[in-house]
Amino acid sequence: MLDAMTKTLVDELAEHGVHAVRAFPGETPEPDGSAVAVCLKKATVAPGGFGDYMGMSGSGEQFGLSCRAVFALDVYSAAAEGSAGLSAAVDDLILAVGELSGGFGPGELGIGAAEFDTKLCRMRCRCELGAQFWLVREPGGETEFTGFTVKGMILHGT
Repeated sequence: MLDAMTKTLVDELAEHGVHAVRAFPGETPEPDGSAVAVCLKKATVAPGGFGDYMGMSGSGEQFGLSCRAVFALDVYSAAAEGSAGLSAAVDDLILAVGELSGGFGPGELGIGAAEFDTKLCRMRCRCELGAQFWLVREPGGETEFTGFTVKGMILHGT
């Protein structure tokens, strides 16, 4: 479930022109371009309602959980572009977050200070995106649940 939220965010950012990769498992930004490394920083999962009951939909009763999540988005500039490239990459991320759908936006983005990453020899800006989701169970039979669908909206950055 939680891995699906990270993958969905990476895919959504990519659809809006941001080169996004998952920080875990070990993808790293390309050395010659700007990129955003995305990972789930923390999450809190709670019951979605009485007995996890969320109401009726077109396909019948829905059950699920409430989830608050904070995503870490580390923005890296292209090595040759330095701080100007980092600023442009953060601007691209801001625009992309404003256009997100699929349960991710629009929302606030917390932007940290620029710093030099000695391991990658690139400029980095640590950002955070806060979200609240409804994890809706998809019925696979009369009493069996086969997976989860991420639904929700961004609340605030933390």
